[in-house]
Amino acid sequence: MQTLSADCVERVFCLVKIMVSNKKKEWAIETLRQKSEEIGRLPKKTDFDVATMSRIKAFLGPWPRALESAGLKEPKQKR
Repeated sequence: MQTLSADCVERVFCLVKIMVSNKKKEWAIETLRQKSEEIGRLPKKTDFDVATMSRIKAFLGPWPRALESAGLKEPKQKR
């Protein structure tokens, strides 16, 4: 049986971390989009239970940025 070098193990770990992070972001984006379709407007934090809202913010950042990431809100123009 061949063993993996520490460098190889670290690279695999980093790739798995990226994949998990991407899945979390995809979940948050899809959750926001579904809620928007369901209620017919931009979702507010209060449209979600505390745990779901917290996870969305953890994966996508502050609420306005989360809505932007989901394509529901135009990014704020820089001055």
